[in-house]
Amino acid sequence: YKPTDDTKTTVNIHQVLDDIEALAKKKMKVKGIELIKNYCPNLPDVNIVEDQVKQVLLNLINNAEEPITGGNGKITITTEVSGSDIKVHVQDTGEGIPEENLSLVFEPFFSTKGIKGTGLGLSICYGLVTAHGGNIEVASKPGQGSTFTLSLPIEGE
Repeated sequence: YKPTDDTKTTVNIHQVLDDIEALAKKKMKVKGIELIKNYCPNLPDVNIVEDQVKQVLLNLINNAEEPITGGNGKITITTEVSGSDIKVHVQDTGEGIPEENLSLVFEPFFSTKGIKGTGLGLSICYGLVTAHGGNIEVASKPGQGSTFTLSLPIEGE
């Protein structure tokens, strides 16, 4: 997925997530990964460059899917309101990230994927999110999976 338009529009993040789900669904089905959506009712809209936030969310979902092996994995997407932001949590049941790598995941060219990764995906995501006035964070424990949390300001806040 490549972003094409840089015009901000007011959108519901659930619709953006549903659009991304359509792109990621086949790969998850093949790997036996269940997608669970815990959407906050009446979530306020956000004013974003939709294509850019789609790129961020697709990257987070793809990164959540990659470390899940052996079927029976789960990716849980949870939305919530937190102060003047909405938050999107993308949680996986993968292998987790070693503690020594947590502070490096948003650094350009840092990758644990060897030749399969450039180390630019999360760095680009971080730049796109902060350009929207938001933030992205990670929490992880080896053997227990990871949770990436995207925060975006509520439209009009």
